[in-house]
Amino acid sequence: MHIERVNSAYRLGFGIALVYLLWAQLPNIRTVVNLAVSGARQSQTVAAAQPDQVTAANLEAQLRQSKQRNKLSAEYLEVQLLQSKHFAWNSQLRCVVAARDWDYVCTYMPTPLQSRTRLQFGVDVDATHWVTVSDVVPAETILPPPK
Repeated sequence: MHIERVNSAYRLGFGIALVYLLWAQLPNIRTVVNLAVSGARQSQTVAAAQPDQVTAANLEAQLRQSKQRNKLSAEYLEVQLLQSKHFAWNSQLRCVVAARDWDYVCTYMPTPLQSRTRLQFGVDVDATHWVTVSDVVPAETILPPPK
């Protein structure tokens, strides 16, 4: 028996197995291709139905972002508030950009070891420090507007 004949038989067997596997997976491959094509068509239809528009929410977000460029960052505001000695080091003070009225809304836990109650307040800032602070109210309630 010659080695080339053995290798040739292995190649033939491998080729047949490969063709069989592709043939067996053909329905799955067809399904994936159809899904990709229909998804592409659907996204093109949605994009054509919704022309580029400036929505009120986008405009408001852009306005808020432009105002924040010349303002103290939320992280630095947190540092300043903690340094003011009005908050304990473990009060979990967090400040985020406010949706309206205030520049930032800050939340904290006045007694983190005894209670999980969070309070919040609004803060107006300028480029270097905080300027106005609202009354403190329970978290998830409406903040009083600036006075």
